[in-house]
Amino acid sequence: MKFIELELDGQLIRAHFETIDGRLWVHARGLTWEHKPAEKTKKTSRGHSGPSRGGDVHAPMPGKLVKINVKPGETVEAHQVVAIMEAMKMEYTLKSAAAGTVKEIRKTEGSQVALDEVLIVIETAGEAGAATKDESAT
Repeated sequence: MKFIELELDGQLIRAHFETIDGRLWVHARGLTWEHKPAEKTKKTSRGHSGPSRGGDVHAPMPGKLVKINVKPGETVEAHQVVAIMEAMKMEYTLKSAAAGTVKEIRKTEGSQVALDEVLIVIETAGEAGAATKDESAT
């Protein structure tokens, strides 16, 4: 395992890092960052990267989904641990980016997951309100 010390929120911390397919991955305190050469750093915090929806939980890297801590219909808080995955011989906690309701679990425990794959669909309060507004317009 490779480690690096970096400053996060004003504190010096030790983080795990790995290079996969030309991308640098850094993981610390439940956060994962991806850096692609010749591009700006893309934060993939709390187990999501470039989400298509505000609350969806994405796999921050390829690995195995070890545990799912939520069920469809369950209400989650922002930064709540919703799943745990293993990658690069380490365990990663995946947290919700926003408060909302779990709409769908797309993978099962023990499944292999791909980079950026949507694992859990979470509808945020703003999305629920927008859906209601759209439905009433028809």
